[in-house]
Amino acid sequence: MVVYILTKSTAMTELVLAVDGASSEGFCGAGVVLYNKDQGIRLGHESVLGGESIEGDNFYAETHAIVEGCKWLDRRLDYMVGETRVTIVTDSATVVKLINGKAKSKNSWVNAYIQEIKDEMAEIKARKVDLHVKYIPRKYLYEANYLAQSAAKDQLRRNTEAEYPFLKKGGV
Repeated sequence: MVVYILTKSTAMTELVLAVDGASSEGFCGAGVVLYNKDQGIRLGHESVLGGESIEGDNFYAETHAIVEGCKWLDRRLDYMVGETRVTIVTDSATVVKLINGKAKSKNSWVNAYIQEIKDEMAEIKARKVDLHVKYIPRKYLYEANYLAQSAAKDQLRRNTEAEYPFLKKGGV
């Protein structure tokens, strides 16, 4: 059964995809929240991005949160009808400048991450979606930030709860 939760209208649908990355104790997480303001709908998703901590892991988390968000959005576009405009919002001004060509990096690994984002965005744009990326302050990304931090700490939490089940919420 398919439920058209985002839209059934053939009018322009405007969506906001809020993304945030977080790193904690060697794990990186992504938080993604898709908002459809017109219908008052929001969908959230969290994902563990990596295992061992790497140098620059916060940048890794931020860039890969956008990649994860684009992949997640792309799957939801199958259920949408009509024209769609999506604004991806993130609290990483540096990443936004790199994506939009307002800044350049000399680091090949940074350029590889940015290219991965651009490739994912190109796949969405190929579906006739008007797609943009912009910076917003972190305080407006509280839901995506919560999901990112939750994902980053998920493995640690699962390991701790397995070893110390009495520490689970309400367990003491």
